Amino acid sequence: PEELRGYDRQWVAFNADGSRIVAHASEIAELADCVLATGESLNSVVIERIEFDNDDSSCGGAELS
Repeated sequence: PEELRGYDRQWVAFNADGSRIVAHASEIAELADCVLATGESLNSVVIERIEFDNDDSSCGGAELS
């Protein structure tokens, strides 16, 4: 968790096994563009919003629809 503090209040895309951050952005639409720019598919990443001051983190990519 401490490694993620630099991504507070940002959307982060992780590779499928969670071992690597693929992209990050403050807006989810921007994150989608960043993920695609890396050559990854949106279906191959796990998307999560990182928020340290809120225990109800939003998880998932439903906002992309």
